[in-house]
Amino acid sequence: MQTLLVEIRDRATCIPAVALRLNASVPGPAGALLRRSGYDRSIPYTVLMPCSGGIDTAYDNPHAWGGRTLPVAHAYIHEHFQTLKDGDVIDVEFILGESVTKKSPEWRDEGHI
Repeated sequence: MQTLLVEIRDRATCIPAVALRLNASVPGPAGALLRRSGYDRSIPYTVLMPCSGGIDTAYDNPHAWGGRTLPVAHAYIHEHFQTLKDGDVIDVEFILGESVTKKSPEWRDEGHI
């Protein structure tokens, strides 16, 4: 299992979120438990959980969210998981071509480097 903490941004939106990559093909207990739970060993799954304190979570289905921000961000994270790192900005306006410049991380603006 791989874990990322990312900053999802859109118009007037900043959502800190945890993204998990679950892979049932890995050896050992993690893979065995995922396979026992029904995960297909040939597919990596991406789970997205906003850090809002609620229970909103989408399991490998970006369209389960509704709206625009989280479905676009979830699909992007799923496609680019291996190249993302903690603290990366998932800028929905940039992804959709609505802006030419990717937003900078809000946590940097707050001096938390």
